[in-house]
Amino acid sequence: MPSLGEVRLRAASPWRWLESHPVWVLAAAMVLAVCLRLPFLGAPMQPDEGGFLMVAKQWDTGGSWLYGSQWVDRPPFLIVVFRFASLFGSSVDALRLVSMALGLCLVASAWWAGRSIGGARGAIVGAMVGAAVGSAYLLDGYGLVGEGIAATFVMLSCALVLHARLIEQRERVALALAVGAGLAAGLAFLTKQNFVDAGIFGAFFLGLDLPRSWRLLVAEGVGIVVPLGITAGWAQSASGPGISALWTAIFTFREKAAGIIASSAAPVSLNRLKGIVVIAVISGIVLLAWQVSVAIRRADSLVSLRVALVAMFGYAVFSMVFGGNWWRHYLLQLTPVLVLGAALATRRADTRFRIYLSTLVAAFSAVLVSALLLPAAASDNFPAKADTALAGWLRAASEPRDSVIIFYGEPNIIEMSGLSTPYPYSWSLPLRARDPRLRLLVRTMRGPHAPTWLVRIDGFDRWGIETPQFASILQSEYHQVTAVCGHEIWLHDGDFRQLPPSPSHCGAQATER
Repeated sequence: MPSLGEVRLRAASPWRWLESHPVWVLAAAMVLAVCLRLPFLGAPMQPDEGGFLMVAKQWDTGGSWLYGSQWVDRPPFLIVVFRFASLFGSSVDALRLVSMALGLCLVASAWWAGRSIGGARGAIVGAMVGAAVGSAYLLDGYGLVGEGIAATFVMLSCALVLHARLIEQRERVALALAVGAGLAAGLAFLTKQNFVDAGIFGAFFLGLDLPRSWRLLVAEGVGIVVPLGITAGWAQSASGPGISALWTAIFTFREKAAGIIASSAAPVSLNRLKGIVVIAVISGIVLLAWQVSVAIRRADSLVSLRVALVAMFGYAVFSMVFGGNWWRHYLLQLTPVLVLGAALATRRADTRFRIYLSTLVAAFSAVLVSALLLPAAASDNFPAKADTALAGWLRAASEPRDSVIIFYGEPNIIEMSGLSTPYPYSWSLPLRARDPRLRLLVRTMRGPHAPTWLVRIDGFDRWGIETPQFASILQSEYHQVTAVCGHEIWLHDGDFRQLPPSPSHCGAQATER
């Protein structure tokens, strides 16, 4: 019976070949990322995907809210990405193809960063971890979600600053790379406001190497300031909402929202927290996180890199835990630090076998989950297909200029139906935080732009926010006409529509929002 040492020696033989062909590994990791996403290319729009696309498309049509006639607690670069995606059409395929392109950028950046840290070995695990985690279905990696977009820019920023500090010998080129790292770090923050991971990494990695790296640190700071300055200029322009309104949406609102989440949705949120813990285990993230801790404790030299990883890893965990809602795509924030930790672990010979094994586990898990879900992805039982059926019914029942309000959340239904909405809070959390007495909602329903349709996804008294004024106008101005996919449809009393038949296949309900 072969010894453990002999088993390791035999297992290492394929890895040696890969280490001598790192570019082939990059190509293989990109193919893996594409294959993990392809089965879900036409999967129904997720609530955030459809909602952000809706916001982006109407951004320049006027309105007094943060983004035209809509308000959402996200920085503007996220909406810019969706506006770019809309140039290729309003279909879900366009969103997924943009997401795929970003996923390939993440893999390339992970390969580059890994190569800067651990040579060919670091490039192998960096690229494979980036593909396996960043494109995993269990983490919603196939969709165009804010966490996935921001993680791509964090990964790119880390790759640029690592190359500038560890590899590049020409000072001017290194400074240009550091500026690029700052730009990418700033764009990650402007995609999702809690993604300051790249800035933390750069500050520790370069700041602990003073005075040798002070120029790089300043250059990265300049890069960060540029997109922030452009955003501030837009906010203060004639077409912008103002710095105060932007600050309120990005920061002040989140403080209030945290209290609302804790008080009104604790049982649901705790169940989701348990769910992402299970996902972290199944996807191999826990195993990769353990490898990060091993690398931090045992890696040769590079003290500044090890400290930077401690700070980055600690912040990412803190950010996810205190995010409150605990959606599974929160785990995408860990992708860059898992990549960097895996690459750092390859610097010691006694950890290479373990980190290669951990990488294979993560890749195998991602492939297995995608393969098992292939039949479901092609059937009517795939999650959120009920949203597609309901949106299709609304589109068939409506006339030009019709509008709708969804109670509460599911803005993807608005986008897929092709209707507009006169109410600025298309997500449930902004409604609960900014219109808890439903005063603006009642004014909207009584005003000249009252919605044609009301759709009850959840009960009208969800979270205990129904008021007598809302109940009164609901009964006096609207009437229920049917139920589609288990959801009540109400029509304005002054409007008459020829109702199409209800869809025969509604499929599975969307994830609760």
